[in-house]
Amino acid sequence: MEEEAQFFGTTHNPRTTLLNAMRHLATNADVEWQESHASSIYTLADALVALITDERLRRRSPRFRERIPVVFMWEEREQEYQEHTFTVTVSRFGCALHSHRFFEPGTDVRLGREGKAIQGSVVYSLKDYSRKLVEVGVGFDEDGWEFWRAVG
Repeated sequence: MEEEAQFFGTTHNPRTTLLNAMRHLATNADVEWQESHASSIYTLADALVALITDERLRRRSPRFRERIPVVFMWEEREQEYQEHTFTVTVSRFGCALHSHRFFEPGTDVRLGREGKAIQGSVVYSLKDYSRKLVEVGVGFDEDGWEFWRAVG
């Protein structure tokens, strides 16, 4: 157990520590003593605190849960496609939205609303099989403050 605690603490990268601790919990949850689980959980908590307090790992702006109608646009094989959808969360530098399609990270996309458009790229796609939707994370190429401001 002491060796495992040392292993989790050998990296100075909080994300790696967090992933190692989570991997340990997931793979060994049924076969080890409770003390080992407690040690892993405390290591996980310490890594989370480090992530929150490390300025380099913080978000550039906070996220807000907002359902805003947008037109999600992308190009595939020299043809442009679009999907009318809603956001799940928004921030100045990106958003999460629902789509009926899975996108590879790095895919160039555009969002449109109220006569405005902004360029970005896909950061992640998470399939939700229960609702047959994909949550797509989009990072903007620029600050989206003006894009999100209401026209009026």
